[in-house]
Amino acid sequence: MADLEHGVARTKALVFDNAGLDFEQMVSEHPLMGVSNVPQILTFLARHERRHQRQMEALRTRRGFPPA
Repeated sequence: MADLEHGVARTKALVFDNAGLDFEQMVSEHPLMGVSNVPQILTFLARHERRHQRQMEALRTRRGFPPA
């Protein structure tokens, strides 16, 4: 959990420290995802993380978890 929090803090600092840059012009190309700019990548990562959080919560609250 601490590693995740540290990663978020570092990402926020990176964006804040470079606020004068045009992040929409910075793009990356992925073989499956295609071309994405920095805001799109950060949005994808946030949604992906939220999905994993929901998956973990569903498992954690499942009756009989953890197995005996």
